[in-house]
Amino acid sequence: MTAEIAVLNRQAVALAADSAVTVGVNGSQKVYNSVNKLFMLSKYAPVGVMIYGSAQLTEMPWETCIKVFRRHLGETRLPHLEDYWGELSRFIESGSSIFPKDHEAQQVRRTCYAIYSSVLQSLEQAVESRTVSGPITVSQLRRLLGDAVEAQVTRWNDADRLPRRSDAYGKRVASTWSSVINEVIDDVFKTLPMTRSTRQRLLQLPGIMYTRNLFPDSTSGLVIAGFGEEDYFPSMVSFDIEGVVLQKMKFRPRTSHSVAVGNDACIAPFAQGEMVHLFMEGLDPEYRALIDAAMEGFLSGLPDAVASALPLSPARQRATKRKLEALTSKVTADFQHLMRHYALERHIGPVINSVAILPKEELAAMAESLVHLTSMKRRVTMDAETVGGPIDVAVISKGDGFIWIKRKHYFDQVTNPHFLANYYK
Repeated sequence: MTAEIAVLNRQAVALAADSAVTVGVNGSQKVYNSVNKLFMLSKYAPVGVMIYGSAQLTEMPWETCIKVFRRHLGETRLPHLEDYWGELSRFIESGSSIFPKDHEAQQVRRTCYAIYSSVLQSLEQAVESRTVSGPITVSQLRRLLGDAVEAQVTRWNDADRLPRRSDAYGKRVASTWSSVINEVIDDVFKTLPMTRSTRQRLLQLPGIMYTRNLFPDSTSGLVIAGFGEEDYFPSMVSFDIEGVVLQKMKFRPRTSHSVAVGNDACIAPFAQGEMVHLFMEGLDPEYRALIDAAMEGFLSGLPDAVASALPLSPARQRATKRKLEALTSKVTADFQHLMRHYALERHIGPVINSVAILPKEELAAMAESLVHLTSMKRRVTMDAETVGGPIDVAVISKGDGFIWIKRKHYFDQVTNPHFLANYYK
């Protein structure tokens, strides 16, 4: 996993990222603390980029993709920060040789394994609940499998469609990679009985998935921050990206923040950001959710208990219960509003007001400290140390561009003078 943060005020944006990566092989996991997640998006423009989640885009390391794009961009400077995302997405979808067909095949294969394993898990649960009353027949098993597949298809069909992703595109995905999809179906479901229509639905499912706004846990996160040529205050945009299939990237916007008059500062955590929320709001997000759930759970049963305890006619009991339900809903909303207001007034507001006037050096120190908080928590508790290692820190300003404050290298710069000599060639 990862901890990353962007801290913005009118002068600059500070970016910080840890170095931990979790690698899983055959059910085992290992953490390395030497991965680069923060990069210059351009050697000449004041724009940086951070990655989190999956370190690969359709089998290609994000670091390679970013650095090839940086070479493609050259000395070009774009008007606004969002234009860099537009240029990057066009580059990725341009049919570049960095995404060959066998990479796309592996992307589709991985997607199919994930969704078909989910279908198989649903089937196993259905079979387990049915076999309590005795063994099931082949025809019943066939029907249960069909129901599990249809439920998954319905789930994806009901999800919002991604922009510019038509049914025709989904059908092309399924048709182009039908051999890969059939191979995975045979491997996952093996000799399970299924009808021809069930298999057809399984064949259609991957194509539907690449047109819908649902994303797996293995999604990549991309953060772009800095200044466009015509921008005088910094901004930041982030995206979820699943992969590239048939020269189209499956992605969705996640967050965007811009510094402007009336919005002088911003602190945006990514990936594992619970310690940042704790620092900003004075309360752990999970603890806050527990308090809200406990409050709602306690009050939800109160109207029925009170109305039932009163010596009233059934009609009066129902009327009393309705009034109490309205009252408890208002109490819950007032409580949540009070909590939010307190956090804003006593925690979030003072921090944002201070960030708005921080010099660049202090912005960098704050970004690094917030990442370090998450790393420290993982280190001193029994949680896996999925955040750690050296923290890379950069500050991007309009006048000075992208400046490294702290940066690790896997090589000794003294013995590699050619690296610096050739950097801008």
